[in-house]
Amino acid sequence: MASKYAKPMQIPADFPDILRNFTREVLRQQSKVETKEAIYAFGSQYFKDLVSKQSGANKTVDDAAMSALTPAYIKMEEEAVKEFLVVAFNDAQQQDGGMVVYEQFKQSFSKRETEFFLHGMMQDEMESILRETFQRADKDEIGALTRLAFMDAIRDADLGLTRREVNILMSEAPVAEDDTNIIVYPDFVPICFSVLKDTYVQGILRAHSNPDWIAQYLTEVFASGDSENTGLLTVAEIARLFRAADVGLTRLQIIAAMAEAQEDNTGFVNYERFAAQISGMVVALTNVDSQQTFAAYLQGYRKTSEYYTVLDLNQHTFEQALSRTLEAVDENRRGVLVRDEVAGGIRNAFPDITDRQLRSLMALSDPDEMGELDYNLITHSAFQALQKLQEYDMMTAEA
Repeated sequence: MASKYAKPMQIPADFPDILRNFTREVLRQQSKVETKEAIYAFGSQYFKDLVSKQSGANKTVDDAAMSALTPAYIKMEEEAVKEFLVVAFNDAQQQDGGMVVYEQFKQSFSKRETEFFLHGMMQDEMESILRETFQRADKDEIGALTRLAFMDAIRDADLGLTRREVNILMSEAPVAEDDTNIIVYPDFVPICFSVLKDTYVQGILRAHSNPDWIAQYLTEVFASGDSENTGLLTVAEIARLFRAADVGLTRLQIIAAMAEAQEDNTGFVNYERFAAQISGMVVALTNVDSQQTFAAYLQGYRKTSEYYTVLDLNQHTFEQALSRTLEAVDENRRGVLVRDEVAGGIRNAFPDITDRQLRSLMALSDPDEMGELDYNLITHSAFQALQKLQEYDMMTAEA
């Protein structure tokens, strides 16, 4: 359905003058600038000179901004460049004799260069979640949301955005021409990722990089829910406080981290020990530089068959086995079971499941006032949760 808030394409106000001046300079070159390549080369130097004049001859270019303008492959070591080229070559469709079409190679090369990870996602993944989230919130299907509804949407746990990221995105969100309280979300989706990327590249935002600080901070967050100062909390209490900690983890990344929440024989978790155990994981999953370190590996891993299987099962088979087992335990078809019944059902469905994997799945559903779990919540997200845990384990093993 077309949005009534869709904006017509507009030419930037200064663009005609810029284009006119550039055209005049090209024509002045007469026979010196005739081919497309020559025009590109001349244009590159022309605009560099303009920027230099505007910036001042002695003004130093900010390192972060310069880094953002420098292609990633320029800064790579020799072996990394080789791998970069090989992957780009393999992605392009090969012709007879192992040759590739130049334009396809350029497209593949450009795609490799622009891939970037934020919150464990590449741009297309984040945009897909954004669209789904906005469309759920847009009950009237008008392509727009109020500022409040829009803010609630981008705070969705599947995105894992921090409060500071949300504030920056709110300032960049395109509003309707006739009402500044209305945000046109189809115009926002394509710019969200690049806005976030630029804030980190330019140093406006900095992700946490100290595991000790993370451990101390999370311990304080968990302690806020420990009214009796026992140093112990239930898995559900830790998960709830973890989600509120604003460290930049998505819902599934938090569930993956809950794999380290080991209960004692009374069903409680030492939260200080837990915070220390997961602090390195939090840094690896949220620090922008850390994510780019693993970017090439993750891009390759996500194309393998291993990525699409958990416990040697594809998603459909996995979910079918889990659903049937838990429904069989739920004789009264109430949709809820006590923790021990859920844990037992999961172990029956997957005899090879590890304790870490089981702990992760058990954190997918919080107990109700009767201490029972909605097992449909577990069935719905179990495969993706273990997929995230598996990916993290593979990533750290690669390091």
